[in-house]
Amino acid sequence: MTDYAFERMKANENFLISHIEHLEVIELINDAIDISGQKSKDTNEWVKSSKHFFLHPILLTSSYAIHTHLITGNLPACFRELRFLFESLAFCHHAEKEFPNEVFFLEQMRNFDNLIRTKKRRKTISQMLKDLETDIGTRFGLNQVYKQLSHDWVHTQGFAEKVVKFNSDNSQLPSWAWILPITLDEKDLTTVNELNEYITIFRKILKRSMAS
Repeated sequence: MTDYAFERMKANENFLISHIEHLEVIELINDAIDISGQKSKDTNEWVKSSKHFFLHPILLTSSYAIHTHLITGNLPACFRELRFLFESLAFCHHAEKEFPNEVFFLEQMRNFDNLIRTKKRRKTISQMLKDLETDIGTRFGLNQVYKQLSHDWVHTQGFAEKVVKFNSDNSQLPSWAWILPITLDEKDLTTVNELNEYITIFRKILKRSMAS
């Protein structure tokens, strides 16, 4: 099984390199490494900041996870992991903004979570993403991006619609609806390009948020 998985991963990596001019997930990994390196080495900052916490246990690990899922042919998992990144960035951004004086990032998060559960300040993730765009000055429609990711790749009916449409367009089920790992082919390129576009948006808001 290990040899089979390695062969599929290597074949998919070569396929992607030859068919996709620019793999955004590689650049996302590089962004995670670069931004982490640019942040203060002060231990207190890493203990205090929700956005600093986001960089390592969330951004770095999820970026590598997306790449691993991609080369095993597990495209749905790529989108689900990316959705988690959008959600986590918005949450950590607002937690730090609302409670900048907390000395521990987890307390920032707890206080923010309690705040958005109150009647006057109740917020959904989509609303948080909309507010994030206001803070960083972008106009990607992040709330709609998040809703689309959720509908197509997380919610059961939307995912089923995605599979049925692929089957209708290509007269076959998508490769990612079969056993994994599996070899990608030309019919998967539309989905890979869709992933690329979402990652491009995420990389732009990541840099704006981390610079704010």
